[in-house]
Formats: sequence, structure tokens, C-alpha cells
Amino acid sequence: MSSIAESYSRAIGSSHLEWRIDPGAIDMLTAAGMTEETLGTGLLRLRAEFDAISCMPGARHLASRLRTAQAVRIRLMALIFKRTDDEAIQANAHEIASKLLDHWLSPQCPSCTGRGQVGEYGTPQTICAACNGSKRRSLFWRIEEQAIADRIGAEMESKVDAAGRRIQRLLRQT
Repeated sequence: MSSIAESYSRAIGSSHLEWRIDPGAIDMLTAAGMTEETLGTGLLRLRAEFDAISCMPGARHLASRLRTAQAVRIRLMALIFKRTDDEAIQANAHEIASKLLDHWLSPQCPSCTGRGQVGEYGTPQTICAACNGSKRRSLFWRIEEQAIADRIGAEMESKVDAAGRRIQRLLRQT
């Protein structure tokens, strides 16, 4: 699925949009626009926008200011309201959606930069205390929030995969 995400990312940044015989950027953008899976397509677009700024220092903190982030966060909040009746979780829907997006965009542990170990060259390598060697940063959820976050996170991935498959199907038809 990464090839669709990468192609979509390149198409978003393309300044050469013209109709051709072979599929190009405009075909990719048209196919993405024709998918019914708006959350999946929104997440693909958000990933492309984040990848464009990820080389900047503090990119993780800039992610919430990306153009697509607000629309995707609103869709995630609607999904949270739809998937749970727990009023405490619904009251924290904005925070949960924001944490989920933040983690989905940049899951690696900042302490060990996703290596799982800390230590400089020539010194002993030790397991990172922040992530316990998992290479992924933790979000410090409460138990009830973690359960809904796991479900919504899985649904996010499912929707991105569904959008990618739909885009691929549409591109094959052209």
C-alpha cells in the first residue's frame, strides 16, 4: 500500500497536471477524489503533508497546524462518538483524536529516535527507558482511553488501506 501513498504524495505536490495517455498525477488525484472513504483519503493526504515538513525541527509539533489535520481530527472525533457511549471518553474526544493523529504521523520514540537503544558511539548500548526497547513512543493513556484508541487506530489503518485499494482499482480502470 505504500506505493499508493507515495504516488498520492507525489501527485499532491505536482505542478505538472495534465491529461495524458498513461496515468499521471492528475489521474491519481481524480481517483483519490472519487473514493468514498473520506477519512482514509484524508489520512493519506495528511501523511503526505506531514512527510513534506518532517525534515524540519519540531515537525511533530507543527502537525496540528497542517491544513488537513483539522478536518481529519473532526472525522476521528465523530468516529469516537460513534464507537463509544462512555461520556468520559466522549468528553475527551478531541484530546484522544489529537493524540491518535500525532502518534499515527510520528510513532517513533523521540528519546532513542526509533532505535530502541540509547548510548553514544563507543559506549555501551542500553535499552531505552522511555519506550522499553519497543522503538515506539507511548501515549500514557488511561485504560478505558487505550481500548478505544486501539479500536480507532485499527479502524484508521483499515480506512487508509481501503482508500488505497479503491484508488488502485480506479487507476487500473483508466
